Amino acid sequence: MKAWTLYEPWASLVVLGEKEWETRSRPNRKIVGVRLAIHAAKKPVAEYLDDDGCFRDPHFSDALAKYDIDPDMFALGCVIGFATVTSCQHVEEVRNTLTQKQIAFGDWGDGRWCFRLQDPQMIEPVAARGYQSVWEWDMEGYYPGSDPLAGCKDRKPTAYERAVDASLLDLEYPRL
Repeated sequence: MKAWTLYEPWASLVVLGEKEWETRSRPNRKIVGVRLAIHAAKKPVAEYLDDDGCFRDPHFSDALAKYDIDPDMFALGCVIGFATVTSCQHVEEVRNTLTQKQIAFGDWGDGRWCFRLQDPQMIEPVAARGYQSVWEWDMEGYYPGSDPLAGCKDRKPTAYERAVDASLLDLEYPRL
């Protein structure tokens, strides 16, 4: 399966459906119509955080807060979901139709290219080595019965995992 490595927070924003466009310096029309695995790079982009570890731009913090996610919860170095690329266009053709939030989530400078991402799906993180550009993911670790978080180092529980743990506390177990 083809995969794309994105820095956080952009990777999470894509699989959550908050980021609909990915901007790049070059076109790649070969991936239009392709469902891609979205891989979160091993290192987040710290320049978007203030000294307290909060996002400088409220569009980032507001979008992630809807899902109870903060920057220390990112599954770095993991495939975290999927999205389908539906178009590849010059940014000049698109940027005047975007919301302020979508503009905040990309580099919309002249001469760049944008890719529309649709049908996002978040999955439990699967450790994988990422690469620049589009690369081939063998889907190792993406099957039932595996430990999908093996290899995701220095990561705190995600909002998804905390919700699962909390629901287990509510279960009534029979006494023997």
